[in-house]
Amino acid sequence: MKLQKKRVPRRFLYPATGMLSDVETLLQKFVDTKSIRFEEFSRLWREANFTLIHAGREGMREKREFLDESFKIILKFVLPPYSLQVRVGAVYTMYSLYLTQKHEPKLKVRMPLSCWKDFVELHQEVTSHKHLDADYVMMTMVKKYQMFEFVAYPSPLSMEDLYNQDSEEDLLTESTSNSAAEFTLLSRLLDEDSIGQLTAVHDKYHQLKCQLNALR
Repeated sequence: MKLQKKRVPRRFLYPATGMLSDVETLLQKFVDTKSIRFEEFSRLWREANFTLIHAGREGMREKREFLDESFKIILKFVLPPYSLQVRVGAVYTMYSLYLTQKHEPKLKVRMPLSCWKDFVELHQEVTSHKHLDADYVMMTMVKKYQMFEFVAYPSPLSMEDLYNQDSEEDLLTESTSNSAAEFTLLSRLLDEDSIGQLTAVHDKYHQLKCQLNALR
């Protein structure tokens, strides 16, 4: 009788482990400069040797997965309700990470259509305030490098198929833990006005939900 080899499930390996923390640290240092200039950002990028974040990725698939997830993380900071300085810093981060890719052709940034409107409005804001550095970088991203791949969703729908999960329960526990930690870290970079607005929206939502439940 031929014995079948028992299949040992591989643990879920997130391709961009630690990237959120690194991006937050970089953006916080940029916020501390109280500047919107790309010159200040590039100095911080060089001091942190941030380009080395590309090192240690074996094979094109691993590099692609890492960049896909990294761009998705950075994109969160480009969108409201973060302050103008955080959003511009995130644009600079995305721009720099794209340009420092070693392989050609460079992997494009997946830009959901739902996020593009916010990106355009951010460009209008930096233009109206005459932030020439941010204006130049954003125009270069779109026109010169054509960095964006316009999509319906931030990640490919089959992304989960790239990994083997231990179990649904383990994945749910890990996902919940990561989401809670991420919310705590991200909230540090929200300005006070935005937090107040989010709280007001949440309270209004809760109030309407209670009213709807009362009608049932």
